Amino acid sequence: MNNSHSLRKDRLRVIAVDIIMALSVVAIVGILMFITMGYSLTRDLNLEQSGLVQFGSRPTGATISINGEEISSRTNTRTMLAPGEHSIHFYRSGFGPWSKNITLSPGQVLWLNYARLFPSNPELSTIRTYQNIASVSAAPNSQFLLITFTDPNRPFHLLDLRSEEVRYREIITSGFLSGLNDPEITNHQIEIMEWSGNNNRALIRHTFADYIEWILLDLRDPSESINLTTTYRLNFSDVKIASNDGRHLFMLENNNFRRADVNNQTISAVLLDNVASFTQINRDTIIFLSVPNVNSLVNIGIYRDGERGASILYTVAYTGQNLAVTGGRHYNRDHAIIADGQNILIMRGTFPSFGRPAPAFRVWRELTVDFEILDLTLIGNSRQIIATNHDRVFNYDIETSIASYFNFRDPTSPPGESEYPEEVPAPIPARFPVRTLGPFMLYTTRGDRLIVYDFDGNNIRDITAAHDNFDVVITSNDRFLYTVVRDDDTTFRLVRMLLTVR
Repeated sequence: MNNSHSLRKDRLRVIAVDIIMALSVVAIVGILMFITMGYSLTRDLNLEQSGLVQFGSRPTGATISINGEEISSRTNTRTMLAPGEHSIHFYRSGFGPWSKNITLSPGQVLWLNYARLFPSNPELSTIRTYQNIASVSAAPNSQFLLITFTDPNRPFHLLDLRSEEVRYREIITSGFLSGLNDPEITNHQIEIMEWSGNNNRALIRHTFADYIEWILLDLRDPSESINLTTTYRLNFSDVKIASNDGRHLFMLENNNFRRADVNNQTISAVLLDNVASFTQINRDTIIFLSVPNVNSLVNIGIYRDGERGASILYTVAYTGQNLAVTGGRHYNRDHAIIADGQNILIMRGTFPSFGRPAPAFRVWRELTVDFEILDLTLIGNSRQIIATNHDRVFNYDIETSIASYFNFRDPTSPPGESEYPEEVPAPIPARFPVRTLGPFMLYTTRGDRLIVYDFDGNNIRDITAAHDNFDVVITSNDRFLYTVVRDDDTTFRLVRMLLTVR
């Protein structure tokens, strides 16, 4: 009897121990899972989920200060932070600081990996001196600069920025430009419109005597350059490169949209008619605005190369205000951005294909600013909407739904922020159009100075001298920044800034 009772007690004790151990393991695993997911107990013993912040800078190795306290890790790194407002600062010896105030939500992953630090006392050197430059354009890979001159007879200069010794070669223009030998034609305007993705071709627009011609310049073999206007005998209002190698082009003439193959010197029949303007989403897809019909309605459509027609995404009533469209793909969602006067419409889902059942693609956000939008673009892997009328700039972050507006005219004015659908205060006047220096940095050349901004208007910095409307480029190895500086009405210098500290 006693042995049986003792055995029963031992079994119950073993079972109890096993249960306690199992519960302990479950509790430990649960606690570890919560810690991994960023949960912690507050002072009030409430369970709270932290957010994850990814820090990155160019150059790396910057000290990180969070709310005035330095952390042990340097960029590039990451850390968990409690939800709420935080003040972030990056510092690195020999460089100017970078800072941003953030508001972190529970469970949010926030990327602050786009900070660029510039030397506090940059080392500048003059590479070449030029007379009467007309335009300067940087290649997509940031390894070449193309320079044209006000005298169309003067050879273009193609500069190779891949090494510390900047080499150049001349490109004779007589093989592809018209009107060079006519003494009555004195006002030539030469613009570099676009490069091919492989950096081997450049699209040139040449305006003279109320005449516009388009040239596809072959930078490897200039003798293979093609005057598109004389080759196809059509007056094009717009041309864009439609393939990585520049062989295929999208072209607009008399509101007719066509596609050309320059290698075969062929051009398609009219693919779309009544097209007022178009913007490329990628190399084979465009988004376009139609000409207003008899009812003053404008269609916004999508067209993919090779399809038999366009798919209409949206229709607006034309009231005389400016219309602009752009599009892109962010986090596996297609986006179409439509600006109608002061209104911005964001549609998202999956772009439809012609002749197939329409997928889910609908209006996602409707925003309003207090100026008529003239230019509309997407930057930062199609995450950031930039709208401007060259006097004001408005930014909307698709990922966070944060709107920002900032002042180009006064670099000391901080940007403002608001979350839609709350009212957004009026943007502040600016002076120059927005251009990009990398995926998340904007720049403008104001009063012959290079002013850079983060995409949301933070970290406004006056960097160096730079002539208005000429491209600025940071080399692909992040070692140098090149600008063109004007000394007087005719004299220009190519200047190089060292982005590292010796």
